Amino acid sequence: MSTKIDQQLVQLINKVNSSLDVETVLNYAMETAEEALQAEASAIFEVDPDRGDLFFRLARGEKADHVKTMRLKMGEGVAGWVAQTGQAVIVLRAEADPRFDPDLDAKSGFHTRSLVSVPLQHQDRLLGVIQVLNKRPPLEFNREDLELLTLLAQPIATALANAQVYTRLAQVSQQVIKTLSMTVELRDPYTAGHQRRVAQMAVAIAQEMGLSKDRQELLRIGSILHDIGKIVVPAEILSKPGQINSLEKELVRNHSRVGFELLKEIDFPKEIADIVVQHHERLDGSGYPKGLKGDEISLEARIIAVADVMEAMTFHRPYRPALGVDKALEEISLERGKLLDAEVVDACHRLFQKGFKLE
Repeated sequence: MSTKIDQQLVQLINKVNSSLDVETVLNYAMETAEEALQAEASAIFEVDPDRGDLFFRLARGEKADHVKTMRLKMGEGVAGWVAQTGQAVIVLRAEADPRFDPDLDAKSGFHTRSLVSVPLQHQDRLLGVIQVLNKRPPLEFNREDLELLTLLAQPIATALANAQVYTRLAQVSQQVIKTLSMTVELRDPYTAGHQRRVAQMAVAIAQEMGLSKDRQELLRIGSILHDIGKIVVPAEILSKPGQINSLEKELVRNHSRVGFELLKEIDFPKEIADIVVQHHERLDGSGYPKGLKGDEISLEARIIAVADVMEAMTFHRPYRPALGVDKALEEISLERGKLLDAEVVDACHRLFQKGFKLE
């Protein structure tokens, strides 16, 4: 094996071990495989444990976009045969091989001449298949190509295994977030759906402002949990039909600080707890709990501040009927640049002008 390929293999292993961006790792792996085997295209099939078939996790090369929705049964085509038997294979003349299914080419529009296909296994568990197609003429795939792709398959399988673990953890985290949010809403039936609607609007505002997907996700979680601190506020105060007194107001105001204390103990990104503790801060320093001003308040918290006002005024509260969207937009306009961030307010107005509806 050449020194260059050795270096590529080491780089791939390092990427798998250091990166949480699985798609980037897989793209790099396939690019490495195509370069090393001098191939025209490549694909990674992943086993669907629920359906027991294969789907295209990633494909590169001409017509790659055409195969993204295609699925293979175990034993179907060369990749299905490799998945079913657990054996690697070289196919030099695809159309003459009985394992090759010409219908797959007909569906994808890609012309397969030859290929190398290797199972992706992690700790004796089949995760999928990697396939490299069409050695650039006049060359043909050989045993060395098969051995090389088998070596590359090991870190690729590890990357797929990592991705599955991250997915399961993300699902568990979402359940935790949902449960925490429901805990507050069960104690305060008058605001049931409030946190969900604030999250809906806050993310829509973030999209309108061009925030990254990562920041949108932090904002979504922070919005869903922004009132988690109300868990310590007596239920009779939360559902009180009239105005609350000064002592009760202090108890309610303390919810942002309590939320911060709760969330900082959970293995969430630090920004989420910061969003929660700051969502009642105001630009002029009149907010709470710290009296932060201007840019001392994170942009995400400034977005939630606007979304929170919009939702609170638009929907019914125990101490007053719903005031409606127009009245809420009028209110945030009055506070634009004073208590509420001007750019966020403007983005909110644009949303409703485009037909956004809070549900």
